[in-house]
Amino acid sequence: MLRDLWIGGALGIGFYWWRSQSQRVEITVKQSQSNTQQLQQQLEKVQRELTTALTQQTALETQVAELNQIATDRAIELIQIQADNADLIAQIAELTQKRTRKKRTSKVAITTDVTGDPVPLSEPELESPIPFSLNLDLVQAKQLESAEATQLLQSVFIEESTVATSTETTIGLDTAHSTFLQTLKQQTIWSREELMGVAQQLDLLLDGALELINEAAFERCDEALTEGEDPLEVNLDVLQELLS
Repeated sequence: MLRDLWIGGALGIGFYWWRSQSQRVEITVKQSQSNTQQLQQQLEKVQRELTTALTQQTALETQVAELNQIATDRAIELIQIQADNADLIAQIAELTQKRTRKKRTSKVAITTDVTGDPVPLSEPELESPIPFSLNLDLVQAKQLESAEATQLLQSVFIEESTVATSTETTIGLDTAHSTFLQTLKQQTIWSREELMGVAQQLDLLLDGALELINEAAFERCDEALTEGEDPLEVNLDVLQELLS
C-alpha cells in the first residue's frame, strides 16, 4: 500500500512538472510569434520608407538633370549671341573702312578742249553708300536674352548648392532620426511614453530609432547613447560627441 502511494505521488509530481514545462513552452512560442510579427511590421515600414526615399531621390536627380540641360542650352545660346554681336561689330568696322578707302582713292578726271589746254572736269560723284542702320531693338533683345541666360545659370548653381546643403544630416542619419537625436539633448532622463510621443511625431518606431542611434554611437564613441528601458537615461558625453 505504501509503495503504491509512493508511485502515485511520483507520477503526480512528474505529470505536474511536464504540464508546467508544456505551458512554459507554449508561452515562449507565443512570445516569439508576437516578436516576429512586430519585427515583420517594422521591416515593412522600413521598406516603405526606403522606397519613398529612393523615389524622392530619383525625382530630385531628374529635376537637377533637367535644370542642367536648360542651363546648358542657355549657355549655348549666350555663346551664339556673343558670336553674333562680334560678327555685327566686325561688319560695322568693315563698312566704315570701305567708305573711308573709297573717298581716298577717288581721282579728278582731266580732258582737253579744242585749244589743247587741259580742262579739269568736276570730281565725279561717288555712289552714295547704302546707309547703315543699327537695329537697336534687336541688340536690346539679344542683351536681354544674355542677361536672362546668366541669371538662369546663377539660379541653377544656387539651387544645386541648396539641395546639397539640405541633404546633410547628423552622423549619417536621415532627417527624421537627426531631429530625434537633437530632441534628446533637451533632458537627460526620459520616460518611454515621452519618447514614444516624439517618435510618433517624426513617424518613427521608438525601438528602431534608439537601436539605429545607439549603433551610430557605438561606431563613433564605443558606447551607447541611452541606457535603461523606462525611464531612459541619456549619456551627455556621447550626445555631445555625436552632435559635434
